Amino acid sequence: MLKLSGPLVFQQLISVGSWWVFFLAIEHLGERQLAVSNLIRSLYTMYGVPVWALASTANSMTSNLIGQGKSHDVIPLLKKLLSSAFHLR
Repeated sequence: MLKLSGPLVFQQLISVGSWWVFFLAIEHLGERQLAVSNLIRSLYTMYGVPVWALASTANSMTSNLIGQGKSHDVIPLLKKLLSSAFHLR
């Protein structure tokens, strides 16, 4: 289990650790700079969550199709996902 999950744990540590180091650096600049950086991080997260959800959905559905041996249906699936995400009908 650790062999499979190790790379994902490492990736998460890098992701969270980089934010932590960034905020440590910003903290020494002043209270206003820290407040602005927190606001930007919140906006980034707010807009990122739907994008990450769409990416996870596309990944799961694509893997499912490939597992069923229907790899020829992957491109139409992705077109449907993108058109529904961006309301391009």
